[in-house]
Amino acid sequence: MRIKGKLTVLAVMTLLLLFALAVSASADITSVRNLGNGSVEVQWDNMDDMYLCMTVKMSNDYNADSSTYGYRYFDTEGKRRAVLYWFAPGQSYWVFTRRTDGTFTRAYAYDVREAAKFDDFKTQPHFTAWQLVRKDANGSQKTVNYFDINEVENNLNMISVGMQFRYTWPQLKNERSYLGQGVITSPEGDRYVKDTFDQTLPAGRGYFAYNNYDSLDEYFQNMKAMRGYVPVGTYYFSIYWDGRLVCSETFRVR
Repeated sequence: MRIKGKLTVLAVMTLLLLFALAVSASADITSVRNLGNGSVEVQWDNMDDMYLCMTVKMSNDYNADSSTYGYRYFDTEGKRRAVLYWFAPGQSYWVFTRRTDGTFTRAYAYDVREAAKFDDFKTQPHFTAWQLVRKDANGSQKTVNYFDINEVENNLNMISVGMQFRYTWPQLKNERSYLGQGVITSPEGDRYVKDTFDQTLPAGRGYFAYNNYDSLDEYFQNMKAMRGYVPVGTYYFSIYWDGRLVCSETFRVR
């Protein structure tokens, strides 16, 4: 079974549960392995599982991490195997399942290896445009140098904040395709796969991908809901192809 995000921007479906986890005594995840292209195969041994779940591992306390960071879950569709695309390079995770009776199996700890630099081309793909954007309720927008902490914590029902960017790659003799991931790293070090997509690079002259407005509202709102605050400091937004780092930019909340 292949579980993958849609190919459009903002396709990630983040489902954060705010209640404490009722964890069963038995382990259920039997295998988690990197497939070498940014995707990860997970296997489990119980047909009674409704959802496959994952949360970032920032400590040795699974319950504390899930309460602080929330988790994503995916319908198992009655299977015992899935390929997921939401594991960020260099991030550790707790992986577990939720059964039909509402209990959760013991968490399986899994470390995703740090990403190597993408080096398929002599000329490295890179960002050629990068802006932070703030939108008012009336739809007017302006570029900003940073996001105001009071607005991202308390006012995203009235305004919207996001990124506008373009990244390019060199002229290619043959078309190439990669699994793409857009990953945000917070000032606290947790990495979040915001988007997954198929990155097709056509043959011919140099090309580019462009996003006119990539909203960060849901990302910040989920942080506030789970942690009770939005961390101030420097964030990183990175593009990965097949699990390798293509390019990265920073933005600040202060």
